[in-house]
Amino acid sequence: MSGDWFWDIDRQVAVRVDNAGRHDLLIGPYATQADAEVWMPSSSWASKKDADGDDTWVDVNSAYD
Repeated sequence: MSGDWFWDIDRQVAVRVDNAGRHDLLIGPYATQADAEVWMPSSSWASKKDADGDDTWVDVNSAYD
């Protein structure tokens, strides 16, 4: 099955979803194990606008600025 690989932040390893730990500590899904192991955001992610112009978006970190 493709698309079920995640990067487990806690264990620092690529895992399938059925072998994953806490789901709030996962980055993904990725199509392959190799993709999960190089989980850094792609250029398409970096060029994405903040909140995509969603007026309902609330940036919780802005309260700390």
